[in-house]
Amino acid sequence: MKTNEDHSTLESTGATIAAPLTITCPICGMTSAHPMDVRAGYCPNCHDFTSARLPKTFPEAPPGASDVEVVTALGQAERDGARAPLLVGPFTAWVMISTLQLAWRHPNLSEDMRGRIRRGADQLISLYAGRARELLEAGWDPTQDQPFQPRR
Repeated sequence: MKTNEDHSTLESTGATIAAPLTITCPICGMTSAHPMDVRAGYCPNCHDFTSARLPKTFPEAPPGASDVEVVTALGQAERDGARAPLLVGPFTAWVMISTLQLAWRHPNLSEDMRGRIRRGADQLISLYAGRARELLEAGWDPTQDQPFQPRR
């Protein structure tokens, strides 16, 4: 997959995007600016969704691997480019972002993990606009927290 300063990886499809929004197929290299192609991760040349070519599971560590070996194998798979398509609705994504924001505040979380959480959540936050996006952005700031009132 070609990337440069003008492109960033569209994690959910394995393709690249640039402003104005375009999608470049990781297989044939064709670029499309059609909004529906970009949104769906569709290559009109291959007549296929780029996410369909992504692995359905992540590589496994060898049988009997220790906890550390499992995490090390996952880290290597990510460095090698393994990605997963994630298809969720807007409310489920909201809940995931909110949960990640809570985890991000944990006092024992390393700066590396904090950065990974933030970058992952920011990919989802970028799908929102207006007031919903404002509320999600405020979720990084503990001074913006509102008391939770469970329903009865």
